[in-house]
Amino acid sequence: MQKIIRLKFVFSMSLGLIVGLSSCDLQEQITLTADAGSDVTVNVGETVTLDGSGSSGVQGTMVYLWVIDSKPSGSQVFISDPATVNPSFTPDMAGDYVVKLTVSNGVSDDMDQVTVTAVSGGSGINPVEVSGQVNSDETWTDHIEDPATPDYHLTGNTYLNAELTIEPGVLIHADEDVVLDVTENGALIAAGESGNRIVMTSSNATGGQLWKGVRIASTDARNELSYVDISYAGNSEFGGFANFVDLQASIAVMEGGVLNLTNSKVSNSGGYGMYVRYGELKSFADNAFTDNTLTAVGVHIAQATMIDGNTTFSGNDYDVEIFGSTLDENDDKTLKRLNGSARYYVTGDLYITSYLDFEAGTHLEMAEDVKIQVEGEGVFVADASGGDRIVFTSTASASGILWKGLSIHSADVRNTLNNVEVSYAGNSEFGGFADFVDLPANVAVMEGGKLSVINTEVSNSGGYGMYVRFGDIENFSSNTFADNTDHALGLEANQAKMMDENTSFSGNGWDGVEVFGSYLTEESTWVSLQGNATYRLTGNVEVNSGLNLDPGVSIRIDEDYFFKVFDAGYFSALGTSGDMITLSSSNEAGQIHWGGIWFETADARNALDHVHVNYAGGASMDLDNFEDPFTAVGGDEGAEVTITNSTIENSDGSGVYWQGAGTINDIESGSANNSFIGNSAGNTYTP
Repeated sequence: MQKIIRLKFVFSMSLGLIVGLSSCDLQEQITLTADAGSDVTVNVGETVTLDGSGSSGVQGTMVYLWVIDSKPSGSQVFISDPATVNPSFTPDMAGDYVVKLTVSNGVSDDMDQVTVTAVSGGSGINPVEVSGQVNSDETWTDHIEDPATPDYHLTGNTYLNAELTIEPGVLIHADEDVVLDVTENGALIAAGESGNRIVMTSSNATGGQLWKGVRIASTDARNELSYVDISYAGNSEFGGFANFVDLQASIAVMEGGVLNLTNSKVSNSGGYGMYVRYGELKSFADNAFTDNTLTAVGVHIAQATMIDGNTTFSGNDYDVEIFGSTLDENDDKTLKRLNGSARYYVTGDLYITSYLDFEAGTHLEMAEDVKIQVEGEGVFVADASGGDRIVFTSTASASGILWKGLSIHSADVRNTLNNVEVSYAGNSEFGGFADFVDLPANVAVMEGGKLSVINTEVSNSGGYGMYVRFGDIENFSSNTFADNTDHALGLEANQAKMMDENTSFSGNGWDGVEVFGSYLTEESTWVSLQGNATYRLTGNVEVNSGLNLDPGVSIRIDEDYFFKVFDAGYFSALGTSGDMITLSSSNEAGQIHWGGIWFETADARNALDHVHVNYAGGASMDLDNFEDPFTAVGGDEGAEVTITNSTIENSDGSGVYWQGAGTINDIESGSANNSFIGNSAGNTYTP
């Protein structure tokens, strides 16, 4: 309510006769009475309308000027339209405001003053109605004693083009779809206290009416919501977040906007609790997001690292959404474990080009076909050793929805999965493994990429569990590969040496490790995989360095493919009587034959001992002297091998074919203790 203030104070002035005017006219022109109204007491924050209409003289020629002669220390108030009969101002602090009125007509003037005393508290005082532009700094105070009565009522969209300070205890009501807009030139400092919070809510929450919310476009680092409760906003969409991004939110931080949000509660939004798009959270801690219709918080990946573990989430559609974005910060970032059972929800592809690590127990749920790609200078450290497992999974796995997976292009040796679950990915193919190689996988290590995988579960992929093409596995141990549609792992021959005995395989399309066609150029030992898991060759493996097979190793080879031992390579398969090494067809039931073991090196370490070679001889070996035999084991004139205690059977050619100048032991002697069974072209052939 605005008060009309009137105080009678008469001051007369007599002037001498002015030439050219009658005495009556002269008296009318030079006699003025300024009347500023009556002294009054009001509440802090209550708008006062001054009234100079009681001033007397020739009204049509009178000029008014109001000034605040004195006010409480620290007050920032000003008089609106001070050259009018009825200007107004709003006391912002308790104390006396002495206001002077001067009236003049160009010949004479007169002055009067009024004292407005502002007090804090009191009952029966109406809220301050606010709308439109706020162009000068203001402070909003807790001036109404009744806690259910708002101190300020936003009756229309309010645009802060200056600094607004909101003191503890202030209650603000906002009408339907009204926005409190902190523009590029404004600043909002709303700092409540733990026992005296600031409240911003709908003026008709019980009627289901929502206001629009707080929009932050200001770059002022002081923007603050601390110990503030914001509720029943999110009535309609905020436009301008980004191209094609318009949505509802209680707090909207726009491009360039800056906000500190601490110890605050955001609830009952008709959309998001808070949405930050190209804006910045300078601080974020100890907040609560409750019963918001959509996601509690929507942020890009860099701002997601600001979310703390003490903030609570309940009753929201989702907790923290991370939309498609790139992390390219200069400093290291950590994605923190959310409070309780809260989850991150990733709705778009994430590109990591700087350092990102994850707290133990962090849980991310991924939307359909979304990927995380680590590239360039990116570092991805998901290391929960000694803590709760870090989880990357689909947001709707029960409905068969899969995300795309984790793709490692970065050559940083710190890239790590340790005590991690990567599940329900492999929705669609990863392009770029190599020419003509595109396939789905939970984890993809691309050309030049490096990754350590330790104590990690990779499961329920729509394709491979993990696929490594021209990348490197730095460390690999004690992992679990389960229920992946295709092979558990696919990799090059050089990477197979990283496999360990403690990794388990179950329910995969192929339980074990695919070794695709490639060159072995690094000294390697292939261990016996756990349980019934096997290696599978899906292309020729050319051994140009040393390959050692441990006892118990089982390898299955696709149709017509070979182990080729060339250049400086050697092939040492040394099993034991109780733990033989097996090399057989990947389709024994169909009696499909693989190529065989092809020797062209004279290395004395070439040896087969306690080895079972089965269903080989499916393709010819291009040996010297125009010989192109079909054989399970073959060597040219310069080759050397020792075969003992082994069984060679079901070859679609010879068991062993050895050119005369080559070196081989007497494989059919009793001391060699070999067995030859069912080889179509005989046991051995030496031209």
